[in-house]
Amino acid sequence: MRESKEILEIKKKAAEYQAQGLYKQALQELQKLLNYPDAIDESIYQRIGELHKKLGNKKEALEYYLKAMEGYKKHDAHSYLIPLYKKILEIEPTKKELLIDLAESYYQRGMITEAAKVLHEYADYVYQKGEVDRAFEVYKKLMQIIPENILLKKEVAELYLLHNRPKEAWKIYRGIFEHYKKIGREDKLMEIREKMEEIEIILGEEKIEIEEVQEIEKGEKEDQEEKEFVSVEDLLKGEKVGFREFIIKPKEELKEELKEEKVEEIQEIKEDMPKEEIPVEEFPKKEVLEREKEEVEPKIKPKGWEQIVEMGDVYLELGEKDEALKDYYTAAEGYYKDQDLMNAIRVYKKIADLFPLELQARQKLVQIAQQMKDKNLLVESLLELANCLYERGDKEKAKMWYFQILKRADPNCREARERLMVLAPDLLEKLEKKVEREKVVIEEREEKKEEKVKEEIIEEVEIVSETNFIDLGEEIRKELEKEEKISMKKEEKEIFDHIKESIYTHAEKVDPVYALEVGMAMKELGLFDEAINNLKKALAGDDKIKKEAYYYLGQIFAQIKRYDMAIENLLNALNIKTENEEIERAVYYELGKAYEAIDNFREAIKYYKILYEKDPTYKELKEKIIQLARKIKLSGKGNQ
Repeated sequence: MRESKEILEIKKKAAEYQAQGLYKQALQELQKLLNYPDAIDESIYQRIGELHKKLGNKKEALEYYLKAMEGYKKHDAHSYLIPLYKKILEIEPTKKELLIDLAESYYQRGMITEAAKVLHEYADYVYQKGEVDRAFEVYKKLMQIIPENILLKKEVAELYLLHNRPKEAWKIYRGIFEHYKKIGREDKLMEIREKMEEIEIILGEEKIEIEEVQEIEKGEKEDQEEKEFVSVEDLLKGEKVGFREFIIKPKEELKEELKEEKVEEIQEIKEDMPKEEIPVEEFPKKEVLEREKEEVEPKIKPKGWEQIVEMGDVYLELGEKDEALKDYYTAAEGYYKDQDLMNAIRVYKKIADLFPLELQARQKLVQIAQQMKDKNLLVESLLELANCLYERGDKEKAKMWYFQILKRADPNCREARERLMVLAPDLLEKLEKKVEREKVVIEEREEKKEEKVKEEIIEEVEIVSETNFIDLGEEIRKELEKEEKISMKKEEKEIFDHIKESIYTHAEKVDPVYALEVGMAMKELGLFDEAINNLKKALAGDDKIKKEAYYYLGQIFAQIKRYDMAIENLLNALNIKTENEEIERAVYYELGKAYEAIDNFREAIKYYKILYEKDPTYKELKEKIIQLARKIKLSGKGNQ
């Protein structure tokens, strides 16, 4: 339906007021639209809610956010629902049931790891409330959405045993047994069979009926063949309505012949390896930075480490992520102990790339960087560590490490600056002032010998001494090992920590298309830190996706008045050529606005003119150019 002139005028005035920071006037304009039912939709409710929030009216903000939520739900607009759920939970943290809806929206957008993290958060919440049965229902669904996560299944089984539910634990272990049997993991079958036998002793005279077992097997087979997908909410209700594709879509269905080939390949690799005992360590401890293990004398020739990496690759192809991770760590640490640091770096980087939320590999890279006095590797590794912490939901620790990068390693690190601009702008401002003062000091030392100056600069960023290396490691450990005080038994806490860590281990990279959609929606709702995080993930996409991501990053930095970073991102967008003329015009316009905001009128005119030649009707450009030309003339400054 075409909007009337009156409605368009109201929307235009509201946008102008909002752009000027006149939120009260903008709200008054938008509220006029409530008298025009045909003009109201979820986006208007959302904007009214956002303005109420900016004005401190939390109750009213929540009211309109909930109205917007209902509208977006009708259209399955999950990219918009994700930030909206977060906003609602920010205002009203007690609405924990919304976590289920948030998990569903994440899953609908292909963000499996985010969905799993949210479900775990909800399970933790209901468990501590004493709703144990509800928690177990959530964990059943977690096992369905990441079915390859064997560690998760084992921990859930142990939780069942803690609550004296051996039959449920036995069923889970039987499923694990069948999984290993199917892919030919004879080395694992004995271990799981022994566990099942232990549980059978607990069961005593109570026998598991053959019919029940057959029903389980039949159900698993039917699930595999039918691939019926349902929402998280329906799964938790125990219903299977199949109204939408949602749960469990395997990345690749490996054919049985391929699996057999891979199992044979593992056996061949093992046979080719030296006969001496290979020190294969336990799965990384869940206290993620407790990997300082006992010194073990290597009993394998260096070439054997690469064979272990190859075995890890095969396990990964079979979907055995836990086993692959074990092998990668064993090889990386083997190389490290042999002082083959380049290969150790290569394998740790491989782990970091394949396992986006794995902290230990990133911490080891920091350690090696300091040992090698490699500033570039140190900055790269600390940045990876900070980003990983952010992804795991620990924004405070992430903020600390972004700050440390700028303070101790590289004051010009662009990404660390971008993150702190949103996470801690006041902290960044203080640091930038300090850096400016240090630049003056360095300039005064220019007459000194080049080598001496270099040594002082390296000393200034504190990456040379072995003492600093040890201190940095201690800082990481102290920050990451700080235990939360929670009211549950030690055994239960360990299980919950292990479950969380298993979710991180099985984290998947987000599709750049989905990351762009969610990033745009986050930006609209003012969740700038999460918007930046998603838009940076979108930069891994093709040129079309990348150009849009840079454009929206530029808009965010312009909104928080960091025009230098806005211009940098917009120029990056401009340098990427695509067939999208609309986004191209928008980039020119935003560049003009950014230069205008810093009073660089000549550059602003330059980009406005280019846009005017492409589209003379674009947003009253002619008037803008004339106004800026007058300002240049009045200022009498040719460089403006």
